[in-house]
Amino acid sequence: MKGLLLKDFCIFGKSAKFYILYLVGMAVLGLGMKSSAFIVGIVVMMLSILCISTFSYDDMARWPAYAAALPVSRGKVVLSKYVLGMGMPLLGGVIALLITVGYSFIRPENMVENALTAGLTACVGMLFNLILLPPTFKWGAEKSRIILYAAMAAVFAIVFLAEKLPALKLPSLPQLPTGLWVGLIAAVMVGLTLISYGVSCRIYAKKEF
Repeated sequence: MKGLLLKDFCIFGKSAKFYILYLVGMAVLGLGMKSSAFIVGIVVMMLSILCISTFSYDDMARWPAYAAALPVSRGKVVLSKYVLGMGMPLLGGVIALLITVGYSFIRPENMVENALTAGLTACVGMLFNLILLPPTFKWGAEKSRIILYAAMAAVFAIVFLAEKLPALKLPSLPQLPTGLWVGLIAAVMVGLTLISYGVSCRIYAKKEF
């Protein structure tokens, strides 16, 4: 599976300069903002969608047919994409948090809030991939693009509604300890990962190349 992950990182390497310039540009842009939350979200989501983008390169190179001829199980091929899909949002969260640490030398920063924002946004990025991976395995990157756009619209809608919730005066969430909330979110993410992975394995096992 290391070879499968290395193959995807080699794909990223071709566009490494663009990603680095983009991150630097976002970091500079964030200096003019009062809150770092927007920059954190942008950085995490940018890295999150890289997992799905690898499918386009795979399709162009006819990788699925080649992978089927290799001594690698289809389950490992699917697993490598899930490792990438879960790892990239986490990496984005770490990078975003490091950017806010840099900001703290220039202006006051609430690092606890930044860490929570990075963690929650990383969870959204992982959820994004968990939803998109099964249909992408089934139909490919191009045909599942509509689902990608719908998922992105849903994320923006959720963020928009979350900002409006205080004005709606809805009942607040139970005041549970932070550790318990983290445990609940982690349990939900693990459950969703197992379900999504199982569906993708079934889809990929039935595909013919």
